[in-house]
Amino acid sequence: MNALKTTLCFGATVSVLSTSTLTAYAKEITKDLNHTNQNTVHTVLNQNNLYRLTNNQYATYSVKSFDLIKAKNIVDATSSEKSWKFINGSWYYSDENGNQTIGLNIIDGQIYDFNVSGAMLTGWQYVDEWYYFQGNGPAVRNAWIGNYYLGNDGKMLRNQWIGGYYVDGNGAWVPGAKEWNWVKQGSIWKYQSSVTGQCLTNQWSLIGGKWYHFDAQGNMQTGFFDVDGATYYCDNSGAMVSNGWMGSNYFYPDGRLARDTWIDGYYVNADGIWVPNATEWQWRQDGNRWMYKNTKNNAYAKNCWMDVSGSWYYFDQDGYMVTNTRIGNYFCGSDGRMATSNVIYGGYYYHINSSGVIVSCSRSLYGVDVSQWNGDVNLSEYQNGFVIIRAGYGWSTDQEDTYFRKNIEKCNAYGIPYGVYWYSYATDVNLAKQEANTFIQILRNSGANPTLGVWMDVESDPYKETRMTWNHASLDPIVKTFCDTIQSSGYRAGVYANYNDFENNISTGYLKWVAHWGETNDGTLQKDLSNYGAAIHQYTSRGIDKNIIYDMGYFD
Repeated sequence: MNALKTTLCFGATVSVLSTSTLTAYAKEITKDLNHTNQNTVHTVLNQNNLYRLTNNQYATYSVKSFDLIKAKNIVDATSSEKSWKFINGSWYYSDENGNQTIGLNIIDGQIYDFNVSGAMLTGWQYVDEWYYFQGNGPAVRNAWIGNYYLGNDGKMLRNQWIGGYYVDGNGAWVPGAKEWNWVKQGSIWKYQSSVTGQCLTNQWSLIGGKWYHFDAQGNMQTGFFDVDGATYYCDNSGAMVSNGWMGSNYFYPDGRLARDTWIDGYYVNADGIWVPNATEWQWRQDGNRWMYKNTKNNAYAKNCWMDVSGSWYYFDQDGYMVTNTRIGNYFCGSDGRMATSNVIYGGYYYHINSSGVIVSCSRSLYGVDVSQWNGDVNLSEYQNGFVIIRAGYGWSTDQEDTYFRKNIEKCNAYGIPYGVYWYSYATDVNLAKQEANTFIQILRNSGANPTLGVWMDVESDPYKETRMTWNHASLDPIVKTFCDTIQSSGYRAGVYANYNDFENNISTGYLKWVAHWGETNDGTLQKDLSNYGAAIHQYTSRGIDKNIIYDMGYFD
């Protein structure tokens, strides 16, 4: 382009006439035009020999001979119409105001250039940038002229790519130039634009027929890495591995690592690693629960027992392995295996033979009774026992125990079986029925599930002793009415009373919770009441440690 630039530079030197000479010529021109104003030349416009007179007339002369052009060839700048005029081999254009057009102008959507005399220019011209004007005047746009490209505005482009061709800072096409190039920064390879300097980031790119991936920093990745939830592998050159085995891993044609599937009779696990001698059934974890999957047909074991490596497991209707659950005459422990020895869970003591069959349940598990008077009790200690919870007292729902629902929540959280009881103030059958209905209402409102019975707490106290006769004739009907009401509502009813009242004043056939701790009340079992017909034996009132023992047989 250097040679081109030389030819495009304006280098002609214009001879400057003396004022007297110009005046003489100007007067002669104006005389020929019959203009009365014959003053001196006002301005020398340019080196192309066009001079403007004070009367807005133009005259030209030859630099060598100073011969004036005849008046008929002089352009009248006062014309009021747009027009093109061809004068002495050059085209001129005047606008709607009659002004001679000079410099760059857009005429009828085309770009033209005019010198200071108004003559239209052609070929390469430099204004603020290089332009190329066709022989008929308009600038070339969006096209190549030799090794140079003119943009939409007619300007020659520099330092950019044009349809796969690169032009340098001089605007010249550079043969063999590449828009993107590999660059090494330390030990890291990147793929960088030679135009912008930017590197590829967070994307795959097909380069030389191979796929490469670049991370958020533009680093070419190698080894294993994840993209959009899939795992890929690129070798040390950065090229993606695909469509075949690489060691113990198989990669699909799109480069994804195969996981948890069979490939031509070979199984790859969830980590994508080939498992020699793999069986079709495999363990699968879902959160903190386990499932058993057939990897060939993608089916899961459901509603069935499965023998896994010599141990039996049971899977529920959703395919999850059950734990700490009785299934018919069998029990699945905390690890899901069918138990083949005794198990204590949820207040039950399962006596299990070596074949896994439940023979019986224990009759001597310990527990506690709790109420608001005990405060915020840590019930987690009774996950292998049971709890009896006070629900309230009297015949009003306002008399619900303030810790009743909180204690239920704890039992539910720890998987502890529980029963509930109501302290009775009933002195006749009507009040007994009213109390029972209040009890039932509170139970239903709380959502309680008392698997270990719903109990009436019958104790003598000054309030009742002053309002009724404490004997069998008075007490037994009250107890029977209360328990009948409870039982008819779908709950398992029982009675709490001391040993003496059961012997003398209460003959109901409902479950018995016998309070009997002997003379010392020292927290030790004073008497075994399992043969007495007591479902529960409360053997101490001291503290809330183990103060109750119950016979599991009554609750099977």
